[in-house]
This record gives sequence, C-alpha cells and structure tokens, in this order.
Amino acid sequence: MTVFVGSRVVRRISHASGGVAFPGHILNTRQMSDAVVSPRHVLHMAPQDRWSQAAAKPEGDYIDESLSAEGFIHCSTADQVLIPANDRFAGRDDLVLLVIDLERVPSRTVFEDCYESGHAFPHIYGPIPVAAVTRVVPFPCEPDGRFQLPEMLSSASNQEFI
Repeated sequence: MTVFVGSRVVRRISHASGGVAFPGHILNTRQMSDAVVSPRHVLHMAPQDRWSQAAAKPEGDYIDESLSAEGFIHCSTADQVLIPANDRFAGRDDLVLLVIDLERVPSRTVFEDCYESGHAFPHIYGPIPVAAVTRVVPFPCEPDGRFQLPEMLSSASNQEFI
C-alpha cells in the first residue's frame, strides 16, 4: 500500500506483510511501522538518443515506452539501480542515468514491489518533465557487460542528488 504525506510519497506496506495495494490510498502514517519517507531524487535508465530527443524541448516531457505498456515509468534509487541494469540491460553501452527531482514531477510516484523481488522500486505514473531531470550521467557497461554505479553517484559528496 502506498502512503502519501502531503506531496511526498511514503513506501508501501509490502504484499508479503499482508498489505493490500490500493493506488493512491491515503493512511495515517502513525499507524504504520514500516513507512519510510521516499528519497527526493530517483534514477531512470534511458537510451542516450531518446533522452537527447526529449531534452531538445526543455518545456517538454520524457516519455518511456513503459508508460504506455505498463502505465508507469520504471525508476530506481541509487542503491537499487544496478539490479535492473545488470538483470535487463547487461552489455548496453548507450544508456544514461537521469537524476529526477520528484518534487518537480507532477505525476504520482509509487514505491512498489510489482515483481515480488523484495525491493520497492519507484514508479512514476506519468511523463517526466525535462525540467525535472537535474543531471544526466553516462552509464556505459564495463568490458564484461556488467554495470557499476558511476563514481559521481556513489561518492558521499554527491548523495544530495540521490
């Protein structure tokens, strides 16, 4: 279950803990023991060329194919991004990480575990305004095809961006 506190999203009660998901459901967070406030910034892996097309229109939006296919855009936190990167995109050298400021995204963001992986990933239920992307970080794979978190996102000095 996802909990909203003002415009901030709070992580959901997992299905494993007996929670029932109702998108946009509002609860009193004092009643929830596993509610955790979401980060302000999340990451989205995008092909460089698709991002470049969207960024050419600063007042426009970035729309990933998953929005029409699944109803939301897949995102990750810095702690999670290597999971989908290495599971789904190994060997790709055309990706960038979009650092997204959720306070600039008007669409609903829900942290949920859709695949029962044990991880609540952020999903944005609408387009991402180009203006909400605060950084674009190159994200090529290593020679072995696996990904590593870019130094600029893993260093303590840059944690305010994630």
